[in-house]
Amino acid sequence: MKLHPGHETRPDDYKFMDSAKTPLTEAEAAYYLRAAWKNIYDVYPSVNSLALLWAQSAGETGRWKLLRCNNWGNIKKRTDTKWTSYDAGEVINGKHQMFYPYHPQTHFAAFDGPLAGAEYYIRFLSQRTRYKKAWVEVMAGDPVAYCRELKKAGYFTAGLAHYTRGVVSLTNEFKRKADALMTWAPEPEPEPEPVVIPEPKPEPELEPVVEPIAEPVVEPEPAKGLLTMIMEFLSKLFGEK
Repeated sequence: MKLHPGHETRPDDYKFMDSAKTPLTEAEAAYYLRAAWKNIYDVYPSVNSLALLWAQSAGETGRWKLLRCNNWGNIKKRTDTKWTSYDAGEVINGKHQMFYPYHPQTHFAAFDGPLAGAEYYIRFLSQRTRYKKAWVEVMAGDPVAYCRELKKAGYFTAGLAHYTRGVVSLTNEFKRKADALMTWAPEPEPEPEPVVIPEPKPEPELEPVVEPIAEPVVEPEPAKGLLTMIMEFLSKLFGEK
């Protein structure tokens, strides 16, 4: 990776992510932009509005082949996002210049997934006062007026005519292919296998405990006293007469 002179050290920031390509197909891009709009506004965008966002993002990312860290519009580093660093060409004072990591001009927002990146891209354009007039043109579906307002707001440094031609061409392309582009949807995630809870093993039956019958206790006759024995003897002796 080519590094910018004087900025060769990787940023020591927990929000920093190394740059990685996160390419999408044209149909995937249409799906995620449409889904992101629905998540934010609870309605789907019109075909004209979707075409305009699709066109601009395609131009910014080389038809999503050069999409990096799910940054749909090459939005610069923000305080409320993760961020990354990759090569950037800028027109400064009418002259095209290239910047390389980790120069501040190469600091861009970064996102963990395509939907998160698409949602931030739409919010960035629709909810910032700076781009209020440009968003009006998104709702109207006017690519020429949209590019003009973006340029006034400082969104891009390229020439207005060149940028507008690209957005207009891609907007028209989307409209021609809209039916095909909007049929794509991701494969549903497989349902998790049911968790089988084994039945508890039955407790072994216990043998009934038979209590033994106690033998009756025979109390021994009390020993007879000597006087009693003499009296019994005399009684028997005289009784027999």
